[in-house]
Amino acid sequence: MKTLSGRLGRLLPALLLALGATHLGAQEMTGVATVYLADGSTVPLRDWTLSYEYTVRGKTTPMAQARAESRTARELWLDKDVYPLAGSRLQLLYKKQSPFIDKIAYQGQDKKKDLKPKAPHRDRLAPDADGDLLVVPQSLDLRGETLTGTKRSFCLLSYTVLVVCFSEPSQQVVKVEFQ
Repeated sequence: MKTLSGRLGRLLPALLLALGATHLGAQEMTGVATVYLADGSTVPLRDWTLSYEYTVRGKTTPMAQARAESRTARELWLDKDVYPLAGSRLQLLYKKQSPFIDKIAYQGQDKKKDLKPKAPHRDRLAPDADGDLLVVPQSLDLRGETLTGTKRSFCLLSYTVLVVCFSEPSQQVVKVEFQ
């Protein structure tokens, strides 16, 4: 039974992609990301992007008055490093009894690497920001549309204790495969 379940788990995203492509008709799909949750469920997302959420404020401006902003990309930004996601897999490994990620197992087309979940460098998030502004990374979300047309968002990383990615441990994103 485990073998059948494993095969279905691998075939389901491809089947849903094929059905979704039929449903879309002439609309162009820009990639599918399959999200694996800790409870064993999977959610395929088409037209996915990563959304880097951050705040910007002046050095003397109170935190409560910071502007919330975001930047989208189709690659993983960790500090100044960039990792392409097309054809890759991310496995998110959590700290024990914690909602925070300890490391990210990245498997790209030509490399495997364990990555530390570092916040993107301020120049990636806000390249035009004045040097007197504080740019504070908050979280990294994966956004897209299910094959039935519902917009979904999954929090992958939080860069501050002010943001917690999930309400229940069973809803943790444990792996994402990008096609």
